[in-house]
Amino acid sequence: MALKVKVATKVTLTPVPKILARTALAGEVVKTLGGSAGDVETAQKGIALGVMRTIAVYGVDRNGAQRERLELNFDDNDSGDVYIDTTGGKSVAESLDAALAQSLSFARRQFEQQGLETTTQFEYRDSVYADPARLEEVRQLLGTMEGDPPEIAEGYEERQFLTLRPGKDPGSLMTMTTTRRPRGGAR
Repeated sequence: MALKVKVATKVTLTPVPKILARTALAGEVVKTLGGSAGDVETAQKGIALGVMRTIAVYGVDRNGAQRERLELNFDDNDSGDVYIDTTGGKSVAESLDAALAQSLSFARRQFEQQGLETTTQFEYRDSVYADPARLEEVRQLLGTMEGDPPEIAEGYEERQFLTLRPGKDPGSLMTMTTTRRPRGGAR
């Protein structure tokens, strides 16, 4: 006897302003990796205002040395819409690109397994840096200051192991970097 199964699939793609999708993604990345509520708010506000280019989330060890880094970069083209599936409780990362969501989940596991603390840094767009008055205004508005990234522990080097552009927003770029001892180096 043949079993007939009727499967109804419905994917509803909704146009969402690109700036809104990027704002939500920035907050999701920082929150997922253990960033503070203040860092989530700063990331979202900076993207929404169109002044932020890069959000770097660092996993640092108990000595304050960088062990993992995830960077989310955006180009200057915030206009237009992206079409994402907003049904079924999908995250913004998953709606933009399944590989992006999986990579973010992997990064979170790396941070947790190594017992890393999170620190977040922000870079502005070139147009903000080009105008000292605007730069100061943006820093005051967002409550950010310049700072050096966490140093890499002595005897370790950075290794980039993932670069990903979400299919629905190719102007976004996520890179993941880890630190390891050099191959053939002292142990």
